[in-house]
Amino acid sequence: MASAKEYWQSCIPPRAGPLPELSKANCFRAQRTPSKGGKMTNKLGRPKADGRQPFMVVERLSLVLFAYDLARKAGMKHSMAIMAAVEYVKTIAPAMKISETEVKRILAYWRAKGATNKCLLVTKPDPANRTVSVPVREDGKIVFKPRRILYTVSQGPRPIYPRVNAAETSA
Repeated sequence: MASAKEYWQSCIPPRAGPLPELSKANCFRAQRTPSKGGKMTNKLGRPKADGRQPFMVVERLSLVLFAYDLARKAGMKHSMAIMAAVEYVKTIAPAMKISETEVKRILAYWRAKGATNKCLLVTKPDPANRTVSVPVREDGKIVFKPRRILYTVSQGPRPIYPRVNAAETSA
């Protein structure tokens, strides 16, 4: 078995120069910390993702917020709107995992009662603004190609939904 120094030397391409110490630490799967006996041990628990999330999480988040808003604007109560959001995500993306608990977590984070400008607002664009030109590199040239817009996400104030069971007031 080769020593750690020999292993790192084999990873360096010829004539690459010295390898920075920071990049060496990033190659380990788990961070190592000294234990009571002086030996190096791996940190316990799941490794940190440093805030990074797969795109599927962002897609699920936008679908849930859009469906919940639609249901609440249609006059559904909170619990029924949560079930409607789950059904919407299951019909749009059947392979995506979703549950009522996950919808509640998303709403708790992105539609918290104390949050004023932290809320994400998801809408569908009108048919006139459904395409946008995006620069794409092809054969060394930059070409603008049209892309469809499915949802638009913006940041804004928390929506205020009218109470469903509120008494009618006659003016």
